[in-house]
Amino acid sequence: MASILSEYHRFLIQLSQQDVPDDVRRLAHLISRHLQPLAEVGTARRGRSVRLAPLSVRQMADMPVAYDGNSDAPEVGARLGRLHRLEVGPFRGFMRQEIFDLTHDITLIYGANGTGKSSFFEALEIAMLGSISEAQLKRVEQRLYCNNARIGRHDAPVLLAGEAHAPQPVQSDESEYRFCFIEKNRLDDFARIAARTPGDQRQLIATLFGVEQFSEFVRGFNPSLDPDLMLTGPMAAQLVERRQQVASSEQAIAAHPQKIIDIELQENALAQRMSPGATYQACVEWLEGTPLQQGRQPYVQALLDAVPPPVYGITQSQLETLLNEAYRLQAIWQEASRELGTRATEVSFAKLYEAVQAFAVDATTCPACGTSLNAVAEDPFARARAGLEALAQLAELQRREQSLRAELTESVRQLWEEMRRTVTAAITACPETLQAASLPVLPSASVGAWFESWIVEDRQAWRALLNIASAIEQVDAQSRAILDQRTALTQERDRLIQFRFEIERLRTQRRAADVEMAASQATVNQFNENNRELLEAIAAEEPLIQLNQRIKAAYDGFLPELQRYMAALPGILLQGLGEQARSLYNAFNRSDAPGDLLHALYLPAGC
Repeated sequence: MASILSEYHRFLIQLSQQDVPDDVRRLAHLISRHLQPLAEVGTARRGRSVRLAPLSVRQMADMPVAYDGNSDAPEVGARLGRLHRLEVGPFRGFMRQEIFDLTHDITLIYGANGTGKSSFFEALEIAMLGSISEAQLKRVEQRLYCNNARIGRHDAPVLLAGEAHAPQPVQSDESEYRFCFIEKNRLDDFARIAARTPGDQRQLIATLFGVEQFSEFVRGFNPSLDPDLMLTGPMAAQLVERRQQVASSEQAIAAHPQKIIDIELQENALAQRMSPGATYQACVEWLEGTPLQQGRQPYVQALLDAVPPPVYGITQSQLETLLNEAYRLQAIWQEASRELGTRATEVSFAKLYEAVQAFAVDATTCPACGTSLNAVAEDPFARARAGLEALAQLAELQRREQSLRAELTESVRQLWEEMRRTVTAAITACPETLQAASLPVLPSASVGAWFESWIVEDRQAWRALLNIASAIEQVDAQSRAILDQRTALTQERDRLIQFRFEIERLRTQRRAADVEMAASQATVNQFNENNRELLEAIAAEEPLIQLNQRIKAAYDGFLPELQRYMAALPGILLQGLGEQARSLYNAFNRSDAPGDLLHALYLPAGC
């Protein structure tokens, strides 16, 4: 056991220099503190793991990380120097004390079986190492192993070494004197090392140098500690079975964040189409409006829903044209009237002409005397036609005067109609201007001399009417501009409606996702409420599971480190030993010829 302890502490020293997790160091220190009970069992029936797992659960978290040395190791004393004397007995095969002189360079112990040769070497071993490997191998308590069989007790052997004039008792130190004892059987097996498998070769080297116990200790660790750890809680496993009932709800809850992300990506893309650089919420507020500001879509829709502004078609030039035409026709009519006025006493020549024409149609006798027209000296009808030619001109003049009067009347009526339209339009288009003009009252029909009141006082009323027409023209220009904008507004409205549809679609998706999330959460909450006690049990076992998972990770990191150390140990032990063995051999055979002495010795370090 001492060799295991000392070698394990050397492993701890090396582990402290490696870059490993802290839990690996904690587990290594835990094993160091319980080395004895752990070394007693191996891999059979998972004996080592069965002991290590509960120890780790209880103590690993409290283990130190830093290695502070082996407090149980003996204090380092003076160097051994030459051995002088061994005082042994009662001890094993010695019933009484025996003193052996060891001052010679070579001491040869020989004798028959049972004379105490092995006891002598075991006395040396316990004096120098503090333990006897045979006792450990046979799992016999060292105190009982050292007792003399007859007297049932023993005294600790005393080994003196140092200066010849003042030898001192040797203080046992396994790490210092571990290579002082090599059994014959070990040498015999080592001589045939080349015929062994690589694994056996490493074991032989370990046996040769007395570390077979440590090698056996390393092999006693199970490959995994998992079967002896609680890596998954039984309560959690039970909950998993029950959770299948709400698996779809949990999937919906898990998928909800990604759904929201996808919706937000679509919202941002829509915002960039609506107004690059603006946020989605700002675009929604601009489109739909807020309690403090009207949205663009309702504003545009209101413009389109409003009654289109009328275009009155009233112009100053139209009024002036109608007035000038009336004046022109009046002048022509007055001229024709004057011609007819000079002949005002005459009958209506036109009607007379028509009457004569009526008698002359198919007439054969004179209308006055009844004489046949063939017998009269002058045809009265021919004479009448000659006289009536002059009357035809007067009839044409009368007809022209009547036509001009009709045209003048129609022209004045059209002027009246346009003026009436102007005044009527002004009532809605520019009521203030109309009121300020104080225009004369237009009659209900174009009769009489109604226009005279419009041209008195240097046409003041007429000019006021023209100013009103000018104001109506401005209103018409604005109305035409608004009507021209309706096409663009219609296109904008259609585009805004499409944006609104997309916003509503995204809003519906978000609302549906939130409704699904709420329903799923309610289902899960109800499930949690129904399984409250089970969830509390799971919460209670969760720290233990986490601790067991830490232990698993620590063990999975610790065992490879220990195995690597063991694999490299033969090479470490053999460093410099070949030179020492060569010197010892040559010292034993110092009387041989120089050619028989060893020049160099290389010991195998395993494969």
